[in-house]
Amino acid sequence: YEDGLQPVGSAAVTDENECVVFKGEVDRVYGPTPSLLTLCDKKNARTISINKHNFPDAVVWNPWIEKTKGLADMPDEAYRRFVCVEVG
Repeated sequence: YEDGLQPVGSAAVTDENECVVFKGEVDRVYGPTPSLLTLCDKKNARTISINKHNFPDAVVWNPWIEKTKGLADMPDEAYRRFVCVEVG
């Protein structure tokens, strides 16, 4: 994946894990990705599927603690219950 938290032009990161675990801010572009993306929410015992068509990549983003505090439309603790997945 391309790590948006690293300087532009940084080498892509190879991740052997099937799951993204959030332990801090995340801003990544994965690609190419399959047409079916799956979010596994272990805490709430649920799985969310995203079907995408004609878009090769997927962006995964979580602002974490400090950036969440700067977002007017998001409560300070929302980073614990929030993930953004976009296709691109």
